[in-house]
Amino acid sequence: MRKIFIALLSALSVFGLASCNETQLPTGGNTGTAEKTPEKTPDKPATKKTVIQYCGWDLGTESEPTLKRLMIEEFNKTSDTIRIDMLSSQDPLEKFYTELMTIDSFPDVFMMNSVPVAVMNRWALDVSDLAAKDPEWENIEKSLVEPVTYNGQINAIPAAQHYMGFLANYDLINDYVYLDEEAEVSFAPGAFTTDDFFAAVPQIKDINKKGSSVIGINAVGDMINWLPSTIDSNYQHFVWNNEKQEFDYGSETMINALTKIQELGKIAAKNTFNSYADSTAEEDPRIQMFGTNDGATAFINGQVGFFQDMTSANISKIKFDYKFIGYPDKRVVSVSDFVCISKSCKNPEAAYEVAKYLTFGEAGIKARYKIVKENKDVDLTGLPVNVDPAITGEWFDYVEMKGVKEIYDQVVAGEYTVLVEGYKTIPGFEGARFTDDTGIKIDGVRGGSPLKIGDLIWDVCEGAITIGQYKSNMTVEKVEFLNKTLKESLQKMKDAQSK
Repeated sequence: MRKIFIALLSALSVFGLASCNETQLPTGGNTGTAEKTPEKTPDKPATKKTVIQYCGWDLGTESEPTLKRLMIEEFNKTSDTIRIDMLSSQDPLEKFYTELMTIDSFPDVFMMNSVPVAVMNRWALDVSDLAAKDPEWENIEKSLVEPVTYNGQINAIPAAQHYMGFLANYDLINDYVYLDEEAEVSFAPGAFTTDDFFAAVPQIKDINKKGSSVIGINAVGDMINWLPSTIDSNYQHFVWNNEKQEFDYGSETMINALTKIQELGKIAAKNTFNSYADSTAEEDPRIQMFGTNDGATAFINGQVGFFQDMTSANISKIKFDYKFIGYPDKRVVSVSDFVCISKSCKNPEAAYEVAKYLTFGEAGIKARYKIVKENKDVDLTGLPVNVDPAITGEWFDYVEMKGVKEIYDQVVAGEYTVLVEGYKTIPGFEGARFTDDTGIKIDGVRGGSPLKIGDLIWDVCEGAITIGQYKSNMTVEKVEFLNKTLKESLQKMKDAQSK
């Protein structure tokens, strides 16, 4: 569930009028494009403005502007005190920012793949004092602020979010699923349990070689990201134990979740779309059975009962009755973006005003509405991080996916649990969840080579590794070893915050 961000442009130089952090980019290497935004206010006398530089991957170009670029242009037309200059970020992002830091040209407000990395590198300012003075800060969804609050410091501002969950094909559910009538399970958002879900999925099944097969779910492997939380509410995204500040790889909850996932995949042979041969195989049986080896196409064609996707999914071709229903037991994963204010910024108050406008502030949200109405080629994507219905009520006029507003309203009412994706917020997440070597070797699995932790978990979910093999290898010492990256990152963050 990691997001990959693409490099946008190459290097130029820019000088501000009265810059909060005067910008002079390096002439070579991985640099972005700095732009001095035109004032576009010919009727007003020239004024000396504070220049705040914003850096992100969401700016597009002058010829193909994004909503964010148009928002910045709108801000610069109306603000008498601040001008926003734009800098397009470039991958690899951490290297890009490191180069800017070495020449004292760090952006004032910047997007970040991982907030903990920004903290550990001493790039991100603690905005706690600025937030405490701002009444609008209280309108931010609390589940998005807590994960970027470390040791009492708020080190980022929630900027955007999508929900990850299941899209339900009600036509298939109504045709195939039989549950206890007294339960009155509708599979509406927030109206079904984990047991309901696990009972329904295997019933949606009609396998043939005529290309018209139907199946209950596209894949089981990703279920491990939410299932531990429905089994034990103390767990957040994946099997993150916030109190212990580690992944509970050897816990009973983890074992139970992996067991349930394996059982679902084994109830009947070929129970999930992705359990078929790999799409690169010369003879993929999914072509014969579903007419496609692409899960999204199969869902759009009405052949998958529960399909995991984001609220940004393309729904224009769906012809059947459907809704976005999140996950069982009122769970939904938030795939979120955050912006930070630089520690090197000379005017944090102005930078905060810019960051607020571009993320959760009332003025910026109203600017979004104005721009979208005036520009047919620009869409309002994602979900608001501001929960004030007086401000964000109009937002859902632009959200076409059915079910999303129902879940959002339940989130605001405190009835839904939001599991914020750990990649952006948990120190050391990528290594401890995906890329660190476990030292575990299992005969017949991936050629007997040492397994990375992400591959190990996936193979258990898919049934290539038994629960017994997992339990015998996941000793107390092994769990401690796997959490080493997290512990080191947490300590590094504390050290960085104290300086």
